[in-house]
Amino acid sequence: MALEDCGQSDVLNNKAITQAVTNIVLFVLNDASRLDLIYEKISEDSQSFRESVRLLVLITLFSKEIKLRKDKLIPFAKSAFLKDIGMSLIPPDYKQSKQLSAKAIDSVHEHVVLGCRELQSRGIEDNVIKIIKCHHENCDGSGYPHGLIKPEIPLEARIIRIIDTYVALTSQRHYREKFSRVEAIEKVYHAAQIGKFDHILTTKFINFIRLYPKGAKVELNDKSQAIVNKDLANGTVELADSHTVEKSIVDKVNIAKCLWFI
Repeated sequence: MALEDCGQSDVLNNKAITQAVTNIVLFVLNDASRLDLIYEKISEDSQSFRESVRLLVLITLFSKEIKLRKDKLIPFAKSAFLKDIGMSLIPPDYKQSKQLSAKAIDSVHEHVVLGCRELQSRGIEDNVIKIIKCHHENCDGSGYPHGLIKPEIPLEARIIRIIDTYVALTSQRHYREKFSRVEAIEKVYHAAQIGKFDHILTTKFINFIRLYPKGAKVELNDKSQAIVNKDLANGTVELADSHTVEKSIVDKVNIAKCLWFI
């Protein structure tokens, strides 16, 4: 399977990684209902590999949702998978410290430049490197390594910035516990509100996650509670008593009761 190819091959083997990423993308696009097979396959792999695959899956699904051109999808997915290769090129003690000095933070920030340089030397395509180069840039210019603003940041890099933050927040770290999905979404949305993340893309990502899955308990505006039977298209849900209601009448303060995703 493609996941085994990724896990066992040299991640910088351009031909092998392109084939593996393509296989994963096609698997996800052809049968998203079987994502559990992917997570089962990677359960014993390293955390960084699991996070890379999870990001790759989310990028693929979200790209389909926003109808990204198919000819852009593989380079995009490949950049998402390879984006943090530079982390292997910085001192390991920095990556294990619970509190980083300003000097250490600068060193960690160098992983973007170091990674792009290494990928370029291995023949990785320029369009992939261009995205990776910008995946830590923020729309308000507060990101790194170049402090770019929104018009200067490729669409794909802006998407990675949002989804990668969500994946990172909902993953365990040696210096903190993982955040709940609700907390992660709140932090991502706050970053969009203050201008760091692309607000339109962030909103689309949150909507894409689907806040009302089957079995979720929701509170309506009249304070009555109900169980979601089905998440329908066009922003509506079907309740367990078979009544269909507009999503807008579901009380947003109870988001914590119904947020779900892989």
